[in-house]
Amino acid sequence: MTATTIEICAPSYRSLYLWDSKGDSEPGWPVHIGDGASYAQAELYDLDNDGKLEIGFASCPNSRAQVLMFRYDGTNQPGWPNYITPAQPYVCPVGGAMNEDTTDISIFSGGHQIGGIGFYGWFSNGSTMPGWPVAPDFLECSPVVFDMDGRVVMIASNTTPGELYAYDVEGTLVEGFPFSTPGAALPNSPSIADVDDDDTVEIGLFTSDGSVSLWKVQDERWYPEYATWPTWFHDNWHTGWLHPQAVTGLLAERGNPGVRLTWNKNPEPDLAGYFVYRIGVSGKFEKLYSGPWPDTTFHDTTATGDTNWGFRVTAAIKAGNEGFPSQSVMFNPMGLEETPSAEVRTTKSLPTLVRGMLFLPRSENGDCPASNSMRCSEGLSPVFAQPALLNAVGRKVMSLLPGPNDVSSLAPGVYFVTVHGSRSTVHVRKVVVQR
Repeated sequence: MTATTIEICAPSYRSLYLWDSKGDSEPGWPVHIGDGASYAQAELYDLDNDGKLEIGFASCPNSRAQVLMFRYDGTNQPGWPNYITPAQPYVCPVGGAMNEDTTDISIFSGGHQIGGIGFYGWFSNGSTMPGWPVAPDFLECSPVVFDMDGRVVMIASNTTPGELYAYDVEGTLVEGFPFSTPGAALPNSPSIADVDDDDTVEIGLFTSDGSVSLWKVQDERWYPEYATWPTWFHDNWHTGWLHPQAVTGLLAERGNPGVRLTWNKNPEPDLAGYFVYRIGVSGKFEKLYSGPWPDTTFHDTTATGDTNWGFRVTAAIKAGNEGFPSQSVMFNPMGLEETPSAEVRTTKSLPTLVRGMLFLPRSENGDCPASNSMRCSEGLSPVFAQPALLNAVGRKVMSLLPGPNDVSSLAPGVYFVTVHGSRSTVHVRKVVVQR
């Protein structure tokens, strides 16, 4: 079972089956689990990054509830199974990346527990995540994993009226949760999307009273590239498969005019194409087109001038989901070179990093790196946004001010400084934090 083949996985009362595209059983299958019906379905992910998918399944053989994890050949994945509170498992074992490492997958599942701790989080090696398990009541619903000012796991209860819960990576309830829903969630999932194209998170849920509720999460930007499991069975095709993979091999070169980008082709058989993101005036990575782009080459003719432009690329499947973004790349079409030193790599003389302090000059090319409330003493109009420090995948790490900024607590790695100019321009510079 790999990311390039089509196979079918399904459970029975006692066993789990895996067939190839012709209907023949794959070697090592079926796996006989034991008597104990499960209302969950199998889910797919690559936990150990070997290019082959693992199959997660919640079952209750002989009244011993557990989450099992099988390798492609039907053997147990090391560190699994994991036993859960003795209760019928309805909760599908969902996978999601809870940090910036796109290969570090966590698994979330649980049982039909009433009034107790029944919702679990495990690392890919089967060890329990700190702060987990947690205690939303009476679960038949399956979780979703997405970004809401940080990664969250969301699940709804089967009580009437029900409740919608959201937990962070440490198992702590997100502020504002839980809140009431009109009815029980049943075997179902919330769905997370930007329904009205206003760049804001919306949450949809069908409940036992026959209604569909839609809530808007105010001031929470929608990041489709960080919604690793946004709906029931992962996507609108209900594949139950955590994909696509993050794009690899992104390179930038002079486009004459602009910047030419190339990257490696993704292996998924249901791949729809790619989205190219570029740092915009907002200081965030923004899509350059509605896409998806069908090729692994993209020529941005608008990225011109003596500016370091930041890019990243995501893959998209035909069911609509995006994968995690590639590593970001920076490119200056004018061909300015980076000047490395023992503690810093930067372009020109803009941000300077020395002994844990990032020094941001007052101006660049006549523009003021200051907040909206400040104006240039030279009489220029106000800048558009406060300068910021972004990590390698474009997430904001901290706001910056002219002068020294303490970055000594940051992990070593590549970061980007965004400075917004007074002429609807954005300047981006790369710095490398070292120990």
